[in-house]
Amino acid sequence: MRLISVAAGVSFFMSACASSGPIGDVKPGEELKLTSLEAGLRMKMDEAERSFSTSELIIKDPELQDYLDGLVCRLSADICPDIRLYIVKIPYFNASMSPNGVMQVWTGLMLRVENEAQLATVLAHELVHYRKRHSIKMWNSARNTTDFLAFFNLTLGGVGYGLVGLAATLGATGSIQAYSRDLEREADEIGQDSLYAAGYDPSESAKLWENIKGEYDAGERETTAIFFASHPPAEDRVENLKGRAETYPERSLQTQRLTDNRFRELVDARWQGWIRDLIDTGSYKETLFVIDKLEKRNFSPVALAFYRGDVYRRRSEEGDLEKAKEAYLAAAASPDAPPKTYKNLGLVAKRQKESGKAIEYFEIYLTRYPEASDRFLVESYITQLRES
Repeated sequence: MRLISVAAGVSFFMSACASSGPIGDVKPGEELKLTSLEAGLRMKMDEAERSFSTSELIIKDPELQDYLDGLVCRLSADICPDIRLYIVKIPYFNASMSPNGVMQVWTGLMLRVENEAQLATVLAHELVHYRKRHSIKMWNSARNTTDFLAFFNLTLGGVGYGLVGLAATLGATGSIQAYSRDLEREADEIGQDSLYAAGYDPSESAKLWENIKGEYDAGERETTAIFFASHPPAEDRVENLKGRAETYPERSLQTQRLTDNRFRELVDARWQGWIRDLIDTGSYKETLFVIDKLEKRNFSPVALAFYRGDVYRRRSEEGDLEKAKEAYLAAAASPDAPPKTYKNLGLVAKRQKESGKAIEYFEIYLTRYPEASDRFLVESYITQLRES
């Protein structure tokens, strides 16, 4: 049924193409002609949104939602009533903007941005895509049905189609990326202007892309390519933003310092769940890169040691179990160590064939957390070790 629906949409868009004229900016609250290309595209997005909005990936977090909605309005007050922002539980760095006003902000983005200015950089960039109707402009650059289908799925931005399908689609868009680079540059530059107008330091734009490029270079390219598949990493991107930042008049950034406090409060209360989700992807090189960045930002060294231990324990490359033990012991030295520190130390010792140590760590865990939900499992480990 989905294929039939897409095929019908393709037919509609093909017929609408002939009547499309010059493409101007989006006007707040504007109503489109039902026979227009953009109206048809928005209808398809609305259909996808109805399914997507009930997905288990959507995070219902009123406090964070209000914060992000407010930031969108600060950046683009005129069109903010037309934007519907969804927080999506996907641990990769990304945000997207659909032509019907649906914005996605992935939790992996929230984990990586270092301050509100960097977060605003991404939101402003996506808002430019919407304001400038970049989706329609990219459609007009498609040369044949294959290009169109790749673009059509890319425009969905994963709405209702799942992460796996999105990643596959993004990998198939090479034929239209040459054109999209021009639109990306426009989104970068106008977005940076919006950033400055809203009271932020425009130099944070370049810093953000430097960090993300660093993760891309440090990690497994196939897993970090999700963002760069739709946001091409042009070699001069960072330098362009750095150069532009120097052209803005200097002014006080007191407002930014105040808003950063709120940003940090929100992230402090949520980042551990986000890092656990990232570890679960098996993207271990990228996770270690992110942990190192969080350490430099003075997040809890005890919690970071624990999660670093989790990465090494689960990756299990040569020497990793010893690294995991060292990280867990560093966490265990603090009374604020996460509850599962000693359990995971036991698991490491068990795999290293150190039965006595494993039993000791498991018993410490059960003594400290007698109501642990996995008590029966840990007790079974102890029994097995004693009988072996």
